[in-house]
Amino acid sequence: MGITMYNGLRKTRDVTKNSPKQITEIVTFVKRLYPRTKPSNGDWQVVVVNSKEYKEDFILTGNMIAMEEYDEYEAEYKIVAKLEWNDKRGEWGYVVTYSQEVYEFKTIEDQHTFLSTFLNEKQLKGIFDMYDNPIQTIEKQGVEALIKVKGIGIRTAEKIIDKYNGCKDNSKAYVELCGYGLSTKIVDKLIIKYGSPETAIDKIKDNPYNLVREVRGIGFKKADEIAMQMGFPTDDMRRCMAFVYHYFYNKADEGDSYVDYEEFLEALDNTLGCDYPQESIDEAMGLLNKNKELWVKDGTDENGYEYTLLGLRKYYNIEKNISENLYRLMNAENKTIMDKDVAMERIRKQEEKQGWKFTERQLEGIFTCMNNNVTIIIGYGGTGKTSAVSGMLACMDEDFCFEQCALSGRASVNLTDITGKEGKTIHSLLGFAPEKDVPYYNICNQLDTDLVILDEASMVEIDLAELLLEAIKNETKLIMLGDINQLEAV
Repeated sequence: MGITMYNGLRKTRDVTKNSPKQITEIVTFVKRLYPRTKPSNGDWQVVVVNSKEYKEDFILTGNMIAMEEYDEYEAEYKIVAKLEWNDKRGEWGYVVTYSQEVYEFKTIEDQHTFLSTFLNEKQLKGIFDMYDNPIQTIEKQGVEALIKVKGIGIRTAEKIIDKYNGCKDNSKAYVELCGYGLSTKIVDKLIIKYGSPETAIDKIKDNPYNLVREVRGIGFKKADEIAMQMGFPTDDMRRCMAFVYHYFYNKADEGDSYVDYEEFLEALDNTLGCDYPQESIDEAMGLLNKNKELWVKDGTDENGYEYTLLGLRKYYNIEKNISENLYRLMNAENKTIMDKDVAMERIRKQEEKQGWKFTERQLEGIFTCMNNNVTIIIGYGGTGKTSAVSGMLACMDEDFCFEQCALSGRASVNLTDITGKEGKTIHSLLGFAPEKDVPYYNICNQLDTDLVILDEASMVEIDLAELLLEAIKNETKLIMLGDINQLEAV
């Protein structure tokens, strides 16, 4: 690797050409430079560690687990870090992207819990019947040992080892968290979110109700069940806070971003029970309001009755941003206005090509799309919504560029059948990387196209709709297709 030491930082002799962009190493903790007191897992730190392979000290910075020396043994840590230039220091240094304590299974029960996440019952029983320490056996003897187990051939053994290697770094979190009924997929999401298995464990054990806010697919019931297993009191105000998020997330999926306060209280009583203390409700709502996480509006109706509307400020801000982006697109320059006679000539050629004529309503839809930057076409399935869009596309010049997308892969295929161009899911159009929540195309890096077609618009949740609209640049047309009898957002 060609390592030399420089001011306590491990460096290569020629960092601009030969240094790795990323390292993965086992290290031991030497000392902490910042902060002076022991931090919590996931906090930003500056530490000195020693490379197990190269026997040299070097400095790490970034958000990482709280490393420490142990009385009985010196703990080992796995570090994934990237080399970055520090303008303030005027030198190169390694910034942590992932860190974890190298986990050693303390009991056979822990080994069983971990291996059960990717082995079936028959494989699990066979391995434990034959070996006293299955983890050590897989680590040191591999395929040779596994094929001695009845029912495990070479290919199966290779798959088991691949699965083991793919998830052993997360083994501590699986052992600690899967026991509460969380799936390995959910645990993996938590580890990605928090940056290490240890941090994920700490965060969830400190407040399992955070699962409602931070993991899609975990509802209040599951988080509450985990909290009760951990011994949380039933009158904990965090129960109420979690219910608020759960309730409004579900309402948003149904198309409602706010409700009457009395309706909310009724739902809260039905879930938490009428004996849930009012003081805990007041404390929770007060804290949410203080943190500006609630949207509240008081008013008087036409009959003189006072009311209070309640919702999450998150959805108020999203809806406001959506309306502003729609206004931005609607008021941008329209580059597709065309002489009607020229347009009709091209439409007739398209009709001859396809073998059928557009209806009057479809013709109306075609010209509406051409004359407006934002168009919504509504109709039942099979009424010709997408065909109207194909007629509009037939009017455009050859260099006219368009993208088409839908929430589901199946709907995107339907678009392909009509327009002849590959349809995409919204996520693939925006360039979401696997396991990442940030799209490649966004408000700072917008799509380079003349038109975006969105099918099954009513099925798109507002969070994703916001991201899509932000990624559409001025002067790009937007056509949304929908069915009033379509499913709710999913």
